[in-house]
Amino acid sequence: MDASVNEYAVPEEETRTSEAMSFEEAVRAYGDAVTRACLVHLTDRSCAEDCWQETFLALYRTPKVLCRSPRAVRAWLLRVAMNKCADENRRAGRTYTAEVPEAWLTKTDEYPAELLSLLDTLPEKIRQCVYLYYYEQYPVAEVARITGSPEGTVKARLKKGRELLKGELDDGCYE
Repeated sequence: MDASVNEYAVPEEETRTSEAMSFEEAVRAYGDAVTRACLVHLTDRSCAEDCWQETFLALYRTPKVLCRSPRAVRAWLLRVAMNKCADENRRAGRTYTAEVPEAWLTKTDEYPAELLSLLDTLPEKIRQCVYLYYYEQYPVAEVARITGSPEGTVKARLKKGRELLKGELDDGCYE
């Protein structure tokens, strides 16, 4: 790889002019979200921790990202984390069969851990879209930007994800 080209370069139009967030502030603010994303995509806690570290190491090596808006920093971190997880799964030849233990998920909200565990049954690209849209609550346009997919593709993946999950849910209260 050419040393002058940064794998996680930040487009100029996504920078902001106000004071940048510090690296420590980013870790405190987005560490839990990155942890959840890694655990959902890997389910092996030690590998998830490694991907978490690699994600924040990438942020440390690309400080220009911290000049972006807080929402853009969070989106960048989640995208890098998902890419690191996909790389790890490819390296290890893993498939998504294990369930995420509830204790690993620290966010308390309307989605129980068993629903997040069902994400393991989805193909990777569909799982990413469903996770970002429903769990991280990004709009379709932002999910498209994070995943690098057209909005129509994201909508199709969300529809397919809902169809695949619908059969797994007993009472249908999460439609």
